[in-house]
Amino acid sequence: MMNKIFILLSLVLFISIDAWSIGPSTIPDENAWKKEKEIEGYTIYSRNEEGSSILGFKLAGKINAPIEQVMQHLRDVERSSEWTPGLVIKQTIEDKSDLEAITYSVSEMPWPLKSRDYIMHNELFLHKEKKLLYVISYSIDDPRKGIDDNYVRADIGYSNIGVRPVSHNETYIEWTVFADPKGIVPAFVVNFYQKKYGIEFFKALEKRCRDKKLDLRPGLKKMLAQLRGILK
Repeated sequence: MMNKIFILLSLVLFISIDAWSIGPSTIPDENAWKKEKEIEGYTIYSRNEEGSSILGFKLAGKINAPIEQVMQHLRDVERSSEWTPGLVIKQTIEDKSDLEAITYSVSEMPWPLKSRDYIMHNELFLHKEKKLLYVISYSIDDPRKGIDDNYVRADIGYSNIGVRPVSHNETYIEWTVFADPKGIVPAFVVNFYQKKYGIEFFKALEKRCRDKKLDLRPGLKKMLAQLRGILK
């Protein structure tokens, strides 16, 4: 049941994908990460965040799915609750383009904790040096979704997913996230479960890509073509 405490944090990673070009300023410095462990082929890293007892985390590895399907399922906002653990509500507040959107989500928490909600700005950025397509995401305030007393409003400092093709049916994926669920959840609990949930999320994404095929949006196709040009 405590696994659900981390659902909020992990969901953020893919909520981020609802949109996609900001810049690398919200991508943490690679030198700041400390390797924690390897689990099931994935490497987990952590880093201290100024002014917080909650750690930032990074998960990196490969999933058995074409990058086109990975990108589109992450972008498929309205149906994401069909496969993402603990996601109760996910809505598009503003769909600015194939590459940028503002989204609202609610993630359930175990009783007696209130569910968490959060508003995210999301945008795609092509990192030419790292050769990754990044979905750059972070919390914002938006008057179109005010505070709801039924939920606790979480704060997402950053939630970024980077992807690149490894082969036709394999994708390298990394997720960096610093998320504070607020409320009464102790930092040590957040840190403990955050190390594990990302792997569950990646597995769910891999299964979704296998079970349901989607057409890639034109804007995403263009960005993917640019990435492939860099990789040649």
